[in-house]
Amino acid sequence: MRLFLIAALLASVAPTAVSAHEATPAAAPSGPVPKEQLLTPPADAVKYVVVSEAGQHGTQWRWQLPDGRTAYRWSQELRGWITEMDQVTRFAPGGTIEALTVRGVTLSGDAAEEYRVANGRATWKTATDSGEAAAGGWYIPAGGIGIANAPLIDALAAAGDAGIDFLPSGKGRMRFGPTQVIEGAGGPKTVQLAFISGILPSPLPVWLDENKRYFADISFISVIRRDMKGRCGSFAMRRKRRRPTRSLVSPGAFSRPLPRPRCCSTMCSCSTPTRASFCPAARCWRAMARSPPSVRPDR
Repeated sequence: MRLFLIAALLASVAPTAVSAHEATPAAAPSGPVPKEQLLTPPADAVKYVVVSEAGQHGTQWRWQLPDGRTAYRWSQELRGWITEMDQVTRFAPGGTIEALTVRGVTLSGDAAEEYRVANGRATWKTATDSGEAAAGGWYIPAGGIGIANAPLIDALAAAGDAGIDFLPSGKGRMRFGPTQVIEGAGGPKTVQLAFISGILPSPLPVWLDENKRYFADISFISVIRRDMKGRCGSFAMRRKRRRPTRSLVSPGAFSRPLPRPRCCSTMCSCSTPTRASFCPAARCWRAMARSPPSVRPDR
């Protein structure tokens, strides 16, 4: 995604969920891991570039570790905003995340995040919150590296109308859009635009390859494989014409007060939470975007 790039680039909040998110106070931060201590991508790592019309701003890498885990690295400088992160993910036999570690620094500070599944319980801890819930959903990190969400996108494409349950809470689905033929280093390639609901208030666009697997995030700032770097303009024009105008939030939802969301009723410190404000309790915004029946999307 502008994987969910917009969310990632803003060090933002990630998707939400169906099971209650019960958070406990976060431990005092010890400071982000410095760049020199982060993982170094090997020469054969899969390489993605972070680009805009102004040029290239950063790079993201993916490779396999000897123990079977998947490693990611993100290095970027955007108008003085320094992002230096790594991420290591272990996937369960069913494809969901079994363990995850994120280290480094973003514009908002420490990117540290841990997630583990053990004895049927999922636990997570970020620089701002921690919590636990029954295991069984796909964990959506609070931060992390954009291309690390590719397995989730692949799973959503394969799940069809059934969708996928998220952790800490929520449910995601994918709707397929038009296809497009682009020219790459290896010749013509057919790609398809798709839209993910359940992560942001509006459908999240992402491009898939001919096998309906993650291909690129195309927006004002895009993430795409290095060998396809010069094709971003074609994607952007197509997406601009085709993107649905429908919103997943009802008109006026951002201006009127909302009831306390069910999924963060035990942790939210906002007395009158509204769409326009972000609750200091972690992930409260995502919960509010999904919980109240009056603003649920029309599917």
